[in-house]
Amino acid sequence: MFRKKNTLLKRYLKVLVYLLLINILIVFSTISIHELGHFFIGSFQKCENIKIVLLDANNLNTHTEMNCHPNTNINIIAYGSLLSVTPISFMFLFFEKRTERYYGVLMFGLNLIIATSDIQNIFKSNILYYLQFTIGLCIVIWTQISIVNDILTEDRGI
Repeated sequence: MFRKKNTLLKRYLKVLVYLLLINILIVFSTISIHELGHFFIGSFQKCENIKIVLLDANNLNTHTEMNCHPNTNINIIAYGSLLSVTPISFMFLFFEKRTERYYGVLMFGLNLIIATSDIQNIFKSNILYYLQFTIGLCIVIWTQISIVNDILTEDRGI
């Protein structure tokens, strides 16, 4: 009985560490691809001095800095983040295992959360901000629960 509890605890700890590492990887990848979307669309719009800031001790958020011509459509640059992450996250849907497909859905949900400030800058609306954030958060929570359920019900060797 004690041995069974001990192995079950080890399994749950392994799953926890696995999920922690996967989530760190997916969050960092999503943020990087999101900012790359702003970068590439900004360069196509002929903006200059473009730089991606992933870590800023003073600002505590990631952002892309650029100098654009006054006639540049900033909305297109803001939507570039959604347009860059969405196809990559949907590529995960072609994987064989259901858990790996959930990683793409997780990436999509995280991008919705990350892009809330971009959408708020475009529409100047708190309602859209909270709606998009809530939808993204629901997607993230659902995928986390689904991933844990899949890992614990399948014999994955973790």
